[in-house]
Amino acid sequence: MANCKIIPWNVRGLNDKVKRALIFNYLKTYNPDILIFQETHLRGQKVMALKRPWIGYAYHAPYSNYSRGVSILVSKNLSFSWSPCTLIQEGNIP
Repeated sequence: MANCKIIPWNVRGLNDKVKRALIFNYLKTYNPDILIFQETHLRGQKVMALKRPWIGYAYHAPYSNYSRGVSILVSKNLSFSWSPCTLIQEGNIP
């Protein structure tokens, strides 16, 4: 069984373009298979700012105010399949 590098990170907001660039440049050294960004504060089409050439799958749970929000980014290099899930409107699981 191969190792899988998973990086969870409470980013406390990813609306700033410079902050996103700094985070992704920092993460290049780790070459993660899965990134889990918490508290992204991204709404609507802003989640598209997380697209990168190495990302094969991207899942987002945005929220309507400037808190919460989760993004899961999966590398193209990871053998991965997604199972059906339940959408939680509130953005967080109680």
